[in-house]
Amino acid sequence: MKANYFKLKNNKHFVNLFTLFFVLASFFISIPIFAKETDGIPDWTALYQHKFYSAVIFQLEKDFTIEKDLKNYVLGTSYFFLSEYNEAKIYLQSIKSSNFKFINDPVGYYLGMIYFFEKNYAKSVSYFNEISADYDNLIEKDKFLYYFGLALNEVGKYDLALKYLKIGLESEYENFKPYYSFTIGKIYYNLADFSNAVAEFEKFLYKYVDSTLIDDTLYYLGKSYYALNDLKNAKRAFSSIYNLYKTSEYFSSSIYYLGLITGNKIYFEEIISKYPNFEKIDYAYYYLAKIQFDEKDNDGSYKNFSKCFDISNNQDLIYNCIVYMIKIKGDIPIFYLERLNEQQRKVILEYLLNSYLYFNQREKIKNLENSIYIDEINRNSATLFILGKFYLRENNIEKSLSYFSKALALNPVDYRILFFNAYCYLQLGNLEFAQKLFEKVLYEKNLEAYYGYYSYLYLGTIEIKKQSYKTAIYYFEQIILKYPTYPSLGEVYYFLSVSYYNIHDYNKSLKAIELAYKSPVYGKYRLAFLRHYSIVLLRFDLAKSLSIFEEYVSCEENKSEIYQLAMKLADYSFTDYKYDYAMILYKYASKFAETNKQVIDSNIQIIMIYYNQKNYDKAYENIKSILSDSLSYRKKDILFVFFSVAIQLEDETAAQYFNQLNEGEIKDFSNFIFPFITIFQKKGKYEEALNFIDFVLDKTKDNPSLNLEILSQKAYLLKILAKNDEAFALYESLLEQANEDKKVEIELQLIELATKLKNYEYLSSQIEPLLNYNDTNLDSSAFYLLLKLFLKQKIDKDYIYKIANQYPRLNKYKYFEIFIQYLQNQNDIKKQTDSSKKYVTSSNQETAFWGRLFYSFALFDNNDTKNSKAIAESLLTVADREQKEIIYYLLVLIEKSNGKEKNYWNLFTQEYPESILL
Repeated sequence: MKANYFKLKNNKHFVNLFTLFFVLASFFISIPIFAKETDGIPDWTALYQHKFYSAVIFQLEKDFTIEKDLKNYVLGTSYFFLSEYNEAKIYLQSIKSSNFKFINDPVGYYLGMIYFFEKNYAKSVSYFNEISADYDNLIEKDKFLYYFGLALNEVGKYDLALKYLKIGLESEYENFKPYYSFTIGKIYYNLADFSNAVAEFEKFLYKYVDSTLIDDTLYYLGKSYYALNDLKNAKRAFSSIYNLYKTSEYFSSSIYYLGLITGNKIYFEEIISKYPNFEKIDYAYYYLAKIQFDEKDNDGSYKNFSKCFDISNNQDLIYNCIVYMIKIKGDIPIFYLERLNEQQRKVILEYLLNSYLYFNQREKIKNLENSIYIDEINRNSATLFILGKFYLRENNIEKSLSYFSKALALNPVDYRILFFNAYCYLQLGNLEFAQKLFEKVLYEKNLEAYYGYYSYLYLGTIEIKKQSYKTAIYYFEQIILKYPTYPSLGEVYYFLSVSYYNIHDYNKSLKAIELAYKSPVYGKYRLAFLRHYSIVLLRFDLAKSLSIFEEYVSCEENKSEIYQLAMKLADYSFTDYKYDYAMILYKYASKFAETNKQVIDSNIQIIMIYYNQKNYDKAYENIKSILSDSLSYRKKDILFVFFSVAIQLEDETAAQYFNQLNEGEIKDFSNFIFPFITIFQKKGKYEEALNFIDFVLDKTKDNPSLNLEILSQKAYLLKILAKNDEAFALYESLLEQANEDKKVEIELQLIELATKLKNYEYLSSQIEPLLNYNDTNLDSSAFYLLLKLFLKQKIDKDYIYKIANQYPRLNKYKYFEIFIQYLQNQNDIKKQTDSSKKYVTSSNQETAFWGRLFYSFALFDNNDTKNSKAIAESLLTVADREQKEIIYYLLVLIEKSNGKEKNYWNLFTQEYPESILL
C-alpha cells in the first residue's frame, strides 16, 4: 500500500471538462432518458442522480428557488465528489443538521471525510460520531467504518477504532476488508501490542493473498516479530519483501532489518550503494562499520564510522562512532568533540587523556589543556586526576597539586586522588597535611597494594595529639598485627587505649590499658599508664579506679598533675551522680591545690554535692566560708550557688547580696529575683519585698521585659496591701508596654481592682477589650462583667444589644443566648415562660442552669418573688463561685422586696465583700 489510508482519487480536470462539454451539448440535444426539458436545460436532480456534478453546480448556483439546506447539500456533495473539499465544506457546514441528506449520505458523513483528509481528526470524529447511531443505513457504510476507525485511532480512542474496524471486518464489504484488517494490525503495532499485531497480520496474509497491501502487511509483521525478538519469523517476513516485492516502498527498510537480523554486511552494502536516501542510511553505515570492526577490517570500519559520523544527527550514534574511531586509531581530531554533548565528551576526554599519558604524548595533552574544553576538564575529577599525574611526571609539583586539589574537591572519597594530593604536599614539605591525607587513604577497605604500601611508608609515626583517633587505632593495630615482637609494645597499647577511649569504645580501651599496665614499662610512661588507667576504670569499677589513682599519687611528685587528675576523675563521678566518690576525689583535689583559685574550684563542687544531696545547711555553711565582699574569681558561680541554697532554705536575707551587683550582673541573676519576692510574700514581709523590688527596678531599667515583670509583682504586692489606688495606677501604666499575653493578665488584674474600687466607668470600658481577644475564657469573664453591670444598672439593654451585634460569636454561648432572650421578654412573663421552656427542660446541665436562673429573674421582674426565690435557692448547690454571686444578688433583691430578713444579705457580704453588686 503506497499510503496508510485508502482514498478514492478522481481526475478532477477531466471530469470538469467532460461535464462542461455535456452541459453545452444539452442546450442543443434532447436527452429523454434522464432530462426534463426547461428551455433546453436539463433538470438538476437528474444531473445529480447521474453524477454530473459540475453541471449540477453550474445550474444550481444560479437557482434561487430551491430550499436553502437542500441547495447547500447538493452543492456541497457535488463539490465533495469532485474532490473540491474547501468549497464542499463551505456549503455543508451551513446546513443545520448533520443528519440532513438527499439521495446520498448525511451531511455528517461528508464533513467527517473532509476533516479527515485535512487531518483535523478531532472534528472528523465529532461529525462521524453524530451519524454513528444510524451507520447501518449509510450508502457508503464501508468507507464510513474505515475512515471513522482511522480517525478514532488518530485521536487516541483505540478501543473504539478497533470496534468499528472489526465491525467492518465482519461485514459484507469484501473490497474494504483488507483495509480493515491491515489497519487493525497497524493499531496493535502502534500500541506496542505486538502479539495481537502479529496475529492480525498473519490472518491478513492468509485471507487476502491478492491485496495490494501485502507488502505493507509483511513489513509491519516483520517489525512486530522483531520487537518480540522472534528473529526467525521476522527474517521470514522481511525476506518475502526482499524476494517478491522489489518495487515496494518497504524494500530498502526490509534490507536494513535483514542486515540487523543476520549480521551480514551485504545487506548494508546494498542499502548504501542503491538507496543513498534511505531514512536510516546513517545506521546502515554504522552497522556495516561494526561488522567490519569485528572482522578486523580497520580501514573499512574507520571509513564507514567516519561517514556515519558525518551524516548522522543522532547523538548516541555520533558518540558510538567516536568511541570506535578512537579504538581503531587511538585518537580523533579535537573538533570532533564539538558534536558531542558534555556528558558524552566527559567519557571521551578521559579516554583521550589516558591514552596520551600512557604513550607520553605531551603536546596532545597540552593541546587539550589549552582547548575550549578546559572548563569541562575542570569539572571532571577523572580528567583533572590525569593532568595531575602528567605534571607530576613533568616534576611541576605546584601545577600537579593544583589539578589534584581540584579533583579532590569534586571527588573527596577517591583514595587515589587523596594519595597523590598527599604525595604532592609531602614533596612540597607540608608534612602535617600530607600525613592527614595519607591517613584518609588508609580508610579504604579495598586499598590497592601500591597505595596501601606507600601510605604506610609515608605516614611514619602517628601522634595522638593530631586527634585522628580512628586512623590511629588502625595504625596501632597494624603495628601489633605486623610487628608483634615490637620492644615497646606497652606504649602502643597505651596509645591504642587512649584512641579507643576518645572514640567511646570503652571496653577495648580497658583491655588495651590493662595490657599496657602489665607491660614492663616504667618512668614517665608508667605514670601515663596509671593516669589513663584510673580514667578508663571510672566506667567499670570506681573502687579500683580510686585504688589506681592512689597508686598514681604515691608515684607522682607534681602536685598540679595530681590536682588535675583528681578534678577530672571527680568531675566524671559527679556527672554520673556518684557523689561519694566525687566527694573523696574533690577533697584530694583541694588537698593538692596550689592556688586559691584551685581551692575555690574544688570547694564549689563539694558544695554542689551537698546541694544535690539536699544537705542545704552544710552547703550553706560551706558557701558562706568562701563568700567575701571582694569576690573576683568565679563570682558569678559562687553567687549562683549561694542564691540557689538560700532559696532552698528560704533565707530572704541573702537578697541583700543583690546590693553588690551592678546592672549587668543583676541581669545574670534575674531568675532569682522572683523566688526571693515569693519568699518575702510567704513570710508576710511585704514592705521588705517592695524595698527589694524598688532596688532591682533601679538596676534593670535597660531590660524592659524584666522591668515589666518586676513592676507587675510590685502592683500585685500593692494589691495585697490593699493599696488599690496605687496598684490600679501602676497596672494601668504597664498596660501599654505589655505584649498580648501579658495584657490579658494585667487587664484582669485591673478589672479586679476596679471592682474593689467600684470604678464602674472603667469596668464598662473593659467589656469590649476583653471580647476583642476572641478567647472563650475571656468571653466568659466579659459576660459576667456585662451581666453584673446591667444588674447594677450601669449599662442598659441597648448597649448589650450593641455588643451582641458587634460580636455575633457570643450567640454560640447558651448563657448569652438565654440572657438576650431574657432581655427581649423581660416584662412579659408569658413570653418569657414560653421561650424559657426549651432551656429549663434541657438535658444539658449548663443550659438548664442558665435557663432557670434567668427565668428566676423574669419571675422577680414580674413580682413572683416566691417562685423566683425557690428557683434561685435550688440553683445554689450547683452554681460555681461566679454564678453564686449572681444568685446571692437576686436573693438579696427578693429579701429587700419582701422587706423581711437579711439572711442572704449577710451571706453575700461575707462571701463577696468586694462585689460590684454591693
